Amino acid sequence: MSEITYTSLALTEEDHKSYEEVLAVFEKRLGVDHLQITVGHGPVEKDTRWLISRNPADPEQVVASFVEPNFMDVEQKVIDAERLSRDIENLGWLKRLEIMAKTAEMVEKNKYEIAAILTYEAGKTRSEALAEVNEVVAMVENYRQLLE
Repeated sequence: MSEITYTSLALTEEDHKSYEEVLAVFEKRLGVDHLQITVGHGPVEKDTRWLISRNPADPEQVVASFVEPNFMDVEQKVIDAERLSRDIENLGWLKRLEIMAKTAEMVEKNKYEIAAILTYEAGKTRSEALAEVNEVVAMVENYRQLLE
């Protein structure tokens, strides 16, 4: 796990290099329309409503567009989340610890991609975005270790 947190925003050359590489790829995807999986919907219609995500640091820049969910879509997602929550609870605490460890590992592995998204979606600076990602990893690992 990296040492970059809000108390230490110092980035290494490797951090800058890795972030720049991911940012170049991410910037090519800016402005893409994302079709959410919705309940009972076929192709997107002309009158479909879209949610537009803009870069807070540059409000003219569209980060992405998403199909606006309707009430049925949201209701189904809530039902799915409640079911998933029960399923996860039924796994038992040891399996949940494994999931937490895997989550921390996946976030760490993809930290530069996540940081790039935070830069555009939340207006974070490079240092802030990487610090935020690293704090997520540290938090998950801390809770996992406490449960062990």
